[in-house]
Amino acid sequence: MLAEALRAAGQSDEAATMERAVRERGAGDDPRTLALFLATQRESPALALHLAEDELENRADVFTYDALAWARHAAGQDQEALAAIDQALSEGTQDGRLFLHAAIIANARHENGPGR
Repeated sequence: MLAEALRAAGQSDEAATMERAVRERGAGDDPRTLALFLATQRESPALALHLAEDELENRADVFTYDALAWARHAAGQDQEALAAIDQALSEGTQDGRLFLHAAIIANARHENGPGR
């Protein structure tokens, strides 16, 4: 989000530098964040999915289930994404990103469930 804000403020070079750092160090520093970044950018969906699945073994929390759902959606696996986002929403965490991802995934599946 910071890279998007920098770009919107006309600081494209700074945004590109930040995105490059996420790509270069993300797998080691914070795989979940890299998975979300790649899925959002629709870049390397297979890698995003792999990172999210691996991270689920380390951090099986609502935010990791969200990352898994978002990576599955980016990889075109919307049925599986719906199951993962349902898991992310199951604890009742009030988070805008969870709700946004749930709505987009539900819309992609033409569902009227929790995401809707």
